[in-house]
Amino acid sequence: MAKFLDVRNKIYAVGIDIGGTHITAGLVSKNGKILKKKSVKIKKDLNAVIIQIKNLVKDVSSGYEILGVGIGCPGPLDSEKGVIKFAPNLGWRNIHLKKIVQSQLKKKIEIENDAKCFALGEIWKGEGMGIKNFVLLTLGTGVGGAIVINGKLYKGCGSAGEIGHMVIDVNGPKCSCGRRGCLEEFVSERGIVRLAKKKLKEKGIKIPKKISPEKIEISAKKGCPVAKEVWAETANNLKIGLANIINIFDPEKIILS
Repeated sequence: MAKFLDVRNKIYAVGIDIGGTHITAGLVSKNGKILKKKSVKIKKDLNAVIIQIKNLVKDVSSGYEILGVGIGCPGPLDSEKGVIKFAPNLGWRNIHLKKIVQSQLKKKIEIENDAKCFALGEIWKGEGMGIKNFVLLTLGTGVGGAIVINGKLYKGCGSAGEIGHMVIDVNGPKCSCGRRGCLEEFVSERGIVRLAKKKLKEKGIKIPKKISPEKIEISAKKGCPVAKEVWAETANNLKIGLANIINIFDPEKIILS
């Protein structure tokens, strides 16, 4: 299991979030305060991504001595060995990321699933403080999940919490994981945009060149019937996923991030 980097006797650590579209780095104090932050659009080539990570760490930690670097990655992984088993949105399989990054930075490295990192943060400084049993969902390019039972991350055999790949419609759109109808394909950014484009096409309305969940939300608030339909359908699909989580885990709280 991934561990917190102990920053009590040192002063700073760097956190890296590898997302589907961007990589974000932050310099963090021993009290959990983010002192510096920088984000760049992620490149497709793995070697280029390693260079981006190295440069981001250098940029945010300039002038500071850091204990180490914690990296959050999408998809199932082996946190002990630091191996990413499969990151569908990045096209990565069996990548020994910890070893690669450690050889570049010469610092202590901890790697964990990104949603599980979010959950650790919520336990330490957020909505999970004092909550023994909760489930966290991250909604973005994809949909991540983490399960906390009795105050600890539940990992199963290593891949527990992949809630985004819960199938809610066997006849739904094909997911990047290879299955059809995963929750991620309905409530992620790309799922929402796909639904909006589908509805606009069905109604014979010209599809804008640039469309995003944020723009759909603005249109819905202005009363656009198509945008309102998109949000209603998205909310209904999310409700199905949340109901399944409640029935299976009966958590004290569900955290959406």
